[in-house]
Amino acid sequence: MLLGLDIGTSSCKTTLFDPETGRVVGGTRAPLHFLMPTPDRSEVDMEDLWQKILTVLKELSSLYPDECKNLKAMGISVFFPTLVPLDAKGNALRNALLYNDGRSQAQVDAVNAMFGGEGLSRITGNRLAPGTSVLPGILWIRDHEPEIAAKTACYAQVGSAITLRLTGNLSLDASNASLSALCASGDEGHWSDDILSACHISRETLPTLAEPLAPAGALLPSVARQCGLPEGLPVLNAAGDSVLAAFASGVRKPGDSFAAMGSTDCLIVNGDRPSNNPIYCNMRHLLPGQWLAIGTMTTAGASVKWCCEELLHCSVEEFNAWAEAAPAGGDGLVYLPYLLGERTPHWDAAAKGVIWGFRLDTGREALCRAVLEGVACGWRQIMEHLEADLDFRPSRLVCSGGGSRSRLWNQIKATLLQRPLEILHYNEMSSLGACLQAGLGVGVFHDADDAFQSVSPLMTRETVEPVAAWSQPLEALYHRYVELYPRVKGL
Repeated sequence: MLLGLDIGTSSCKTTLFDPETGRVVGGTRAPLHFLMPTPDRSEVDMEDLWQKILTVLKELSSLYPDECKNLKAMGISVFFPTLVPLDAKGNALRNALLYNDGRSQAQVDAVNAMFGGEGLSRITGNRLAPGTSVLPGILWIRDHEPEIAAKTACYAQVGSAITLRLTGNLSLDASNASLSALCASGDEGHWSDDILSACHISRETLPTLAEPLAPAGALLPSVARQCGLPEGLPVLNAAGDSVLAAFASGVRKPGDSFAAMGSTDCLIVNGDRPSNNPIYCNMRHLLPGQWLAIGTMTTAGASVKWCCEELLHCSVEEFNAWAEAAPAGGDGLVYLPYLLGERTPHWDAAAKGVIWGFRLDTGREALCRAVLEGVACGWRQIMEHLEADLDFRPSRLVCSGGGSRSRLWNQIKATLLQRPLEILHYNEMSSLGACLQAGLGVGVFHDADDAFQSVSPLMTRETVEPVAAWSQPLEALYHRYVELYPRVKGL
């Protein structure tokens, strides 16, 4: 048996996978709640997160005692990058700064000035941005919370902080290190001396770097007893959720592509070298010698959640029914889904959400449709950049995640992308990827092909074709969508 622990944006969950039968035996889940003390700040309480992890692990061992006794390893999927300063005993000194935290723009500007505009991006292959890069958060803590900085023994990320509590060892995998802004592109196994020196950061205050398939350590006896899991269970270093989701879907060769659909959407293409185009998140793959280019929309599924909870006070089912009743093209509405700024392609932390084109007769049906179509337009914009830069065009796109449950949304995306989508029926891809990572890390699988073969029974899929009747109105909408952001940016 293999155990995947998935620390996601809305919940903490587990997956028990039997590699011999290719069957998911079971799992558990507990909701997570992020904190937004101000509109530009996004945090998570590390002690609350730890208690949720203990809860789902205890529940798992209670529900599946025999299977848990036969566990071979645990893999961990985590939202990233998320910064958490630890004291000398490994305790969090403050809430963690999430990947969508926007408070550190002044630090971004200062570092860019230090390196001469885009100089740092040329080293790291990634755009320096609040939240998305760990470096600005470190500098923000140093500038605004000197008492915290003085007590900090290690600027960890959430994944490394969790593996520390599970195993007693503190290390960070290369997929997480890729977005730290502290490593050179293609050399994610080492902290960059040039960057550390320029920013006055001591190597001793950073985690030890490790390969993604390397075990972080063995489960501590105290944690094992508390959770009902085997003592000494190998625990892999936590890896990024989108990386593991792509891995589980079969992304293992250059040109393979995948879309992870959740609160944040990620469109992912694999290559045998870093793309080094900083409009993407460029990251190390789990597999040696491979890198992922990830086009990221910050508030994709989160846009639907916002519309349901804050604007219309409705259920997701009502939202979808209203959207279904509206004509293609949102009855003239254009929605820019920039509720927490935007990453690919703009990298503008100050970008705002926009709903443009209201009329006196505009109803909630058109609004719901516009939200779905605006996110789909963002998908097309990302794919056009990826295809131009990486010189490829996949004939279809494999998709998974919560957003893929809406057939209407899938049809809108397929129409705008002008190709079919292949929707995986199994949705918990990040936690499944953590199971595969665990199996590879301890030798349950001989190689990546063996790992992917083991999950083949779960990879059933439905093909969603473009809707020909929607093509013309959505094409017109897309051109208005692309034109709108440059026109309102100055405001």
